[in-house]
Amino acid sequence: MNETEKKKKQDKNYSFVAYIDESGCDNFDKQHDGENTSKWFILSALIVRKTNDYELPKQRNAILKAISNQRNIIHMRKIKKHEHKLYIAQEVGKLPIRLINILSNKYSVLHSKRKDLFDSTNTYYSYMARYLIERISWCCSHLRRKVPEGNGKVKIVFSKRGGMQYDEFREYLQKLRDENITDAINWDIVDIDLIEAQSHSERAGLQLVDVAAFSFFKSVEPDKLGLIDISYAEKLKNVLYKHNGKLEGYGIKIVPNPETLPTNEKPTSLLNILKL
Repeated sequence: MNETEKKKKQDKNYSFVAYIDESGCDNFDKQHDGENTSKWFILSALIVRKTNDYELPKQRNAILKAISNQRNIIHMRKIKKHEHKLYIAQEVGKLPIRLINILSNKYSVLHSKRKDLFDSTNTYYSYMARYLIERISWCCSHLRRKVPEGNGKVKIVFSKRGGMQYDEFREYLQKLRDENITDAINWDIVDIDLIEAQSHSERAGLQLVDVAAFSFFKSVEPDKLGLIDISYAEKLKNVLYKHNGKLEGYGIKIVPNPETLPTNEKPTSLLNILKL
């Protein structure tokens, strides 16, 4: 067996899959695609054991069947009825998964002296994805104690987004690793070669993590009437990643620290529900 064949065999022996999706806009212009940009940007990850990943399509289909949805695709923004979206969030909150969410308030960047660091395309997205991948590596490392199968590594699958160059993102991570820029990522868990992007419709895991990104976006982003809705996020509390009973900084990371935000920007309702 040559080196390439060994690598392919090793790649197939991963233990976890982490699906990543977003909600909100990572653009800082006041207008983007004809609409006002969001105040918050959310990146979410759904982590599942590889052996359970094969069950996600069946579990997704069962959820959709219960609400008489024939499309076999979950996209929360396209589901009209509140009770249907609430049911979906409820059922996702019962699955054998872990969720991690990075909630970034763009106020902090817009009013930062270092805003120019995020002016380049996808720089802000990559920076927030770094926070997410750090926590994916921690979560899989902790879960590894109860997951004997595979080599302990995680396969990371992004929901494909327009304008994102995933080769460049892999190079970004490679630089972090090779130059020891951060020691927060467990590189024994994260294999850069296992990172890929797929269309939302292709993987049930991407549709289920869409539920998390949507839910936590709704919990912090005011609607046209200035209202937020924490009902969806509340249904996902039981599957949020915790370490030693602690949620803050693990299953939920708010950027920047809420204490540094103006009162009108703080996600007070979410903080109260999750008791961070």
